[in-house]
Amino acid sequence: MPFLSLHSLTEHEIEVSVKSKRPGVYILDRSIDPPFKFHYVGRSDNDLPGNLRTWVESGYRYFKFDYAFDAQDAFETQCRVYHENHPPDNDGHPQKPHGASYECPVAECGTIEKRVA
Repeated sequence: MPFLSLHSLTEHEIEVSVKSKRPGVYILDRSIDPPFKFHYVGRSDNDLPGNLRTWVESGYRYFKFDYAFDAQDAFETQCRVYHENHPPDNDGHPQKPHGASYECPVAECGTIEKRVA
């Protein structure tokens, strides 16, 4: 997962850094001091820059992102990042897109969706 570049969570930074209206995953950090911390992991199934803009002035200061091939790839990447980092600001396990039949790719995942299947 690349998520290499650190960006300030501002309209301008989103405009110059996240140019493609595509699916993707983002990580938000509200820390004042380094290092970058995984406070929240989110995704967009079809408009990454548009989704990131909703977080401007939310209290988060920085973000990292990566594009995804499609909504399934975005969901699966979000799940992996969620399980690997346990971001404290996520209310729970990522929700799959409405109507999707795929599930969390993490074998140890114990979400309701996996237990019912």
